[in-house]
Amino acid sequence: MELRMPRISLKWKIFAACLDLSLAILAFNYIYWNRIARKSVRPGAVEMQGALERYQSFQTAMSHGLAAAVDVWASSEKLRTVFEQGDDVAAKPMLADVEARLKHTIHPDFVVLVDRHGDATVSADSPISPDDVRGMRLFADLKQGMLVPSSILAQGHHAYLLSAAPVTQGTQVVGALALGVRLDRLLAEFKAESDSDSSKQLELALVDDGETIAASAHDDDWAQIARAVQPEARTTVDEGAGPEPVITLPDGRHDFAEKALLG
Repeated sequence: MELRMPRISLKWKIFAACLDLSLAILAFNYIYWNRIARKSVRPGAVEMQGALERYQSFQTAMSHGLAAAVDVWASSEKLRTVFEQGDDVAAKPMLADVEARLKHTIHPDFVVLVDRHGDATVSADSPISPDDVRGMRLFADLKQGMLVPSSILAQGHHAYLLSAAPVTQGTQVVGALALGVRLDRLLAEFKAESDSDSSKQLELALVDDGETIAASAHDDDWAQIARAVQPEARTTVDEGAGPEPVITLPDGRHDFAEKALLG
């Protein structure tokens, strides 16, 4: 007796093929959308690099505002006269005038005025003391007529966005003016605008030589951030979008991206 396999009609073969194709499509869609969902939860390195670039644009806009204010005040005839006379008494109300006029615009965290003799008048919260001025390269450059439209100043374990200019009378440098804004203030402003959901907001930090000198996080966390971002402390994960760096802080694991900040 000869055994024969049952014949399958062409219709059923087509049906089986379509069923297999449908299952394959469903499997592909599950894998694809699962990866998309993971990427939507985790920002990923590309998105975070984009956020860092947006922050740099934000910082540049602020530095332009500082530079414009410095330019206006450096060309003030009243300030030129006070500096040329080396009048320390007149410099104090001049400082108050600068602070009052800028309070509701760029609101600098400190103002430094230096007259022709190198005597400095500084705002109450200035990280630069009058004694610091004579030994700082910044003011030596200004005395030589150099313009500093934008720079990052590290002073007293904190970072500041700074703009400064020499004050001239004719061709002679008669003084200098510097305005500064705490960088952690800018980082906190950018963080608040990064997402309406506070749990999804970006945290930014500036780490220099193993020390956090500005961050959007509370300063109690700065030391932990500095340790966590060191290359030897980082790890990588791959949740479907390729290997990406992460750092670990007391509140858990965080995605990480870095970019050099010039200045």
